[in-house]
Amino acid sequence: MFKYDIINIFGRAHSMSRYLEICTPITGGRFAYIDPAVWMVRHRLMYRCPETFDDGLPFHFRTQSEGAHDLIRALDEVLPKSDRYDLIFVDPWHSYDAGILDLNGALCLLRPGGVIVVHDCNPTDSTIVGSDFKDGDWCGVTYQSFIDFVLAAQPAGYLVVDTDYGCGLVFTQGSSLPPGLPNARPAQRLIFEWCLARAKEETRFAFFERNRVQLLNLVSPEQFAAAYGALHPSTKGDDDSNAQKAPALEAGSTDDIPT
Repeated sequence: MFKYDIINIFGRAHSMSRYLEICTPITGGRFAYIDPAVWMVRHRLMYRCPETFDDGLPFHFRTQSEGAHDLIRALDEVLPKSDRYDLIFVDPWHSYDAGILDLNGALCLLRPGGVIVVHDCNPTDSTIVGSDFKDGDWCGVTYQSFIDFVLAAQPAGYLVVDTDYGCGLVFTQGSSLPPGLPNARPAQRLIFEWCLARAKEETRFAFFERNRVQLLNLVSPEQFAAAYGALHPSTKGDDDSNAQKAPALEAGSTDDIPT
């Protein structure tokens, strides 16, 4: 099961139709797999995006800036409530500040009862974490941004599906929580210990690794699929060579938003 499977399963189950992806040229990467039969509106907001970057997919909002905040502000000012998004997928640049800003920005653009999906919340080992960019697999410290965000925002609920480096779901007030899946805020002592451990690079990941199930409300992909009566999608053959099998997408526009 991959991040786009979770997005499509959840959108189908709750009859959602408006989707926004916040990403960078090295994150996201699977916009073509967002199912047009589920999502009538599929927008992509990309930052750190050079003028020459082109992956063959539409950009609805793009900027060369190191952050998405200016685009999010502009969208927030002009989007009527009826055009806010049902689900926003956040696959940020993997620094702490980028993750926190993108997650809080996503809240500004969600409709009441909307849901945020976040990638890279459950890195598998210490070799793929850290704030500095790494070639190859790199989850950065998005997991830290995610944990701090959900603890501070106190949403209606959250969980992380233990697949594809961890796919978090954040449920705002009024959203429909998955039936039968855990929705427990960590014990206060665990939050306290996390606050101590997270302050230092040398202690942060080791503490997270020992306590990831409780901190993330971690569920298996099989549990997630079963909660929605969906088959567990196969993970075989998912690579860049499959791009031609993805649904066709319409040409992008800037929708009169400054970049």
